[in-house]
Amino acid sequence: MKNHIVVNEWAREQWQDSELGDERRNKRAIKLAISLLNNPNSSLPTQTENWAALKASYRLLSRPDLSHEKLQGQHWENTMKKASKTDVVVLFVQDTSELDYSSKKKTVGLGPIGDHYGRGLKIHSCLAVECDGYCKNILGLAHQKVWTRDNVVRKKIETRHGRLNRKNEGDLWEDCLKQITSMASSINKQWVSVGDRGNDIFSFIKFCKESSWHYLIRACQNRFIICEGNDHNKKFKLMDWARKLDSQATKTVMMSNQEEVELQVGWAKTKIRTPKNLISQDGYKEIEVYCIRCWNLEKNLEWILLTNLAVVDASDALEKIDWYTVRWTIEEYHKCLKTGCNIEKSNLQTAHALESLLGFLGIIAAKLLDLKFKSRENPFDPAMSFIDPLLLKIISLKFKISDEYMSLQQFWHCVAKLGGFIGRKSDGAPGWQTLWKGWLRLLDMSSGIELVQKCG
Repeated sequence: MKNHIVVNEWAREQWQDSELGDERRNKRAIKLAISLLNNPNSSLPTQTENWAALKASYRLLSRPDLSHEKLQGQHWENTMKKASKTDVVVLFVQDTSELDYSSKKKTVGLGPIGDHYGRGLKIHSCLAVECDGYCKNILGLAHQKVWTRDNVVRKKIETRHGRLNRKNEGDLWEDCLKQITSMASSINKQWVSVGDRGNDIFSFIKFCKESSWHYLIRACQNRFIICEGNDHNKKFKLMDWARKLDSQATKTVMMSNQEEVELQVGWAKTKIRTPKNLISQDGYKEIEVYCIRCWNLEKNLEWILLTNLAVVDASDALEKIDWYTVRWTIEEYHKCLKTGCNIEKSNLQTAHALESLLGFLGIIAAKLLDLKFKSRENPFDPAMSFIDPLLLKIISLKFKISDEYMSLQQFWHCVAKLGGFIGRKSDGAPGWQTLWKGWLRLLDMSSGIELVQKCG
């Protein structure tokens, strides 16, 4: 079946070969994953079949030798295999978020979050998204890091040299690419790391220059730059310079709130200066970058993007803007993890058990989001060109719509209705919860029909 996601087979693919130390743990991991998939937004007691299965799940999540990395390792490798096989651009979209457990007073091992008055976990996630023109396809989670902050206040006891040489959260962007590189035989020229303003870190840009990684990030630092044709001793600031670029093209983009906005676009090449405290160890004084400025004065909207990919004409610039809009995928992923999988509502009482649960739900959230993506791509294409005939026939009979003329948008809306989506004009597009519930119901229907056909 072309798009027939079989839950059991998918779960086995993610956890059957995981290095969990015992084959029985792999089987338990698969059973737990299937339970979570079948009812992702419920609590563990509701998701598991019975008291024995619930106790077994608690034991698995609490094992000290079981880690978030071990639970996700096989999935990361699967994702990288897909990324290595494709011939189109793959965007590695990164971002950091927080899991808030401030209300869970009995949970131990948590660290400060936000303004340091809350308690929870920090996560840094990277989704691999295949990008072929207007078509986007989520390949999976390429990497994810979870950790707890410590409560140590270093401001009064740490020297500047010590601060510069200590690992910090800004290193996560670079560490993520290093982990991805370790799973790949070589870095594909079609791979691009995409990040928001938190990714505007000189050490990250330097790493990409030295490792052949491509990047597209939104600038945040008003850095010193060197402009071609100008006196190298004269100082220019990146943001000030970029805001003087002339508009050379326009681009209409769909914002994360589904609003269409027309942007003015300008671009140019420049060089960013190495910070003074790093010149001696880096061995060079500047790094060449291409800058793209997109703005809409009426909407008070501005993006200043930096990339090491050549931007020489309008098609190059507009392509990079399309790639940057894919960055919202990672925000929606974290939203899916929190509201679609309800990970912040878990009552597990140790940070370690919560990290292990994230090992499952982090992968499941990517699968739910992928289904939502599929429901939005090519909405007016005929469903019969993409959907298995049996699934299409079930929807056709259930909702009395001709399968010959049914569009993909109609098909997925009907699937969502099976999951509780009402479909009023004011409802907008269906979310991942109703899509997933409807999809599971549809698979159950098709499985029943297949069994009857075999018995007949």
